[in-house]
Amino acid sequence: MESLSNCPFCGREMKIRTLHNKVTGDMHVISHDDYAQIPCVLYRGLTWNGSVEEFIMLWNERAE
Repeated sequence: MESLSNCPFCGREMKIRTLHNKVTGDMHVISHDDYAQIPCVLYRGLTWNGSVEEFIMLWNERAE
Protein backbone atom coordinates (compact mmCIF):
# COMPACT_ATOMS: atom_id res chain seq x y z
CA MET A 1 0.00 0.00 0.00
CA GLU A 2 1.24 3.47 -0.87
CA SER A 3 2.26 5.68 2.05
CA LEU A 4 0.42 8.90 2.90
CA SER A 5 1.88 12.33 2.28
CA ASN A 6 2.25 14.57 5.32
CA CYS A 7 -0.50 17.01 6.27
CA PRO A 8 -0.54 19.92 3.78
CA PHE A 9 -1.40 22.37 6.57
CA CYS A 10 0.91 21.51 9.49
CA GLY A 11 3.38 19.03 7.96
CA ARG A 12 2.77 16.23 10.49
CA GLU A 13 2.60 12.57 9.50
CA MET A 14 -0.82 11.10 8.75
CA LYS A 15 -2.36 7.64 9.22
CA ILE A 16 -5.38 5.87 7.77
CA ARG A 17 -7.72 3.60 9.70
CA THR A 18 -10.92 1.80 8.83
CA LEU A 19 -14.07 1.88 10.94
CA HIS A 20 -16.34 -1.12 10.33
CA ASN A 21 -20.12 -0.75 10.45
CA LYS A 22 -22.51 -3.55 9.44
CA VAL A 23 -25.26 -1.10 8.47
CA THR A 24 -23.44 1.67 6.58
CA GLY A 25 -20.33 -0.26 5.51
CA ASP A 26 -16.68 0.57 6.05
CA MET A 27 -15.58 4.17 6.51
CA HIS A 28 -11.93 5.18 6.18
CA VAL A 29 -10.44 8.04 8.19
CA ILE A 30 -7.20 9.91 7.50
CA SER A 31 -5.98 11.74 10.58
CA HIS A 32 -2.75 12.85 12.24
CA ASP A 33 -0.49 10.02 13.40
CA ASP A 34 0.07 11.62 16.81
CA TYR A 35 -1.87 13.38 19.52
CA ALA A 36 0.18 16.58 19.54
CA GLN A 37 -1.68 19.68 20.66
CA ILE A 38 -0.72 21.58 17.49
CA PRO A 39 -3.70 23.44 16.00
CA CYS A 40 -4.49 22.22 12.48
CA VAL A 41 -7.42 22.52 10.09
CA LEU A 42 -7.53 18.71 9.88
CA TYR A 43 -7.64 18.04 13.62
CA ARG A 44 -10.71 15.81 13.15
CA GLY A 45 -9.41 14.15 9.99
CA LEU A 46 -11.18 13.36 6.73
CA THR A 47 -13.56 10.49 6.03
CA TRP A 48 -14.20 8.44 2.88
CA ASN A 49 -16.55 5.59 2.00
CA GLY A 50 -14.76 4.42 -1.18
CA SER A 51 -11.72 2.19 -1.45
CA VAL A 52 -8.60 2.72 0.65
CA GLU A 53 -6.40 2.85 -2.46
CA GLU A 54 -8.54 5.59 -4.03
CA PHE A 55 -8.56 7.58 -0.77
CA ILE A 56 -4.76 7.42 -0.52
CA MET A 57 -4.38 8.43 -4.17
CA LEU A 58 -6.71 11.43 -3.68
CA TRP A 59 -4.97 12.44 -0.43
CA ASN A 60 -1.50 12.31 -1.97
CA GLU A 61 -2.56 14.33 -5.02
CA ARG A 62 -1.39 17.94 -4.62
CA ALA A 63 -2.08 20.99 -6.73
CA GLU A 64 1.02 22.40 -8.36
